[in-house]
Amino acid sequence: MVSPAVNHMRDTLCTISEGTSDARDERRRKGEASLRFASLRIKRARLSSDRRIVYGVVHRKTLQDRFDHHQAEKETQLRQHWLEEAKKAWAQKQIQSKDSLVTDPEAPGFDLEALLKSYEK
Repeated sequence: MVSPAVNHMRDTLCTISEGTSDARDERRRKGEASLRFASLRIKRARLSSDRRIVYGVVHRKTLQDRFDHHQAEKETQLRQHWLEEAKKAWAQKQIQSKDSLVTDPEAPGFDLEALLKSYEK
């Protein structure tokens, strides 16, 4: 015959082992849920990372287009400024060539007759 103490210990051990298997099952279920949750988090992180990369590429292209447009306008204005300066310089040179007298005999525009007429006046 088995003593009541041994029966009590056997019952206790069975209860503990049953509770342990339930606890293990519960932990396993929680682990699976946490793995699914982690998997979802990884997928979301990857998607958001992809979105950030796409946004960065699009944003950089927009900024580059703005910069290129600004540079083109700036260069156009600079060329217009140079053109205006060249026109002013050409007009001034035309006025000076009509009024001025070349006195250097080695210059290509030297005219001895014009020089002598200017001295007579």
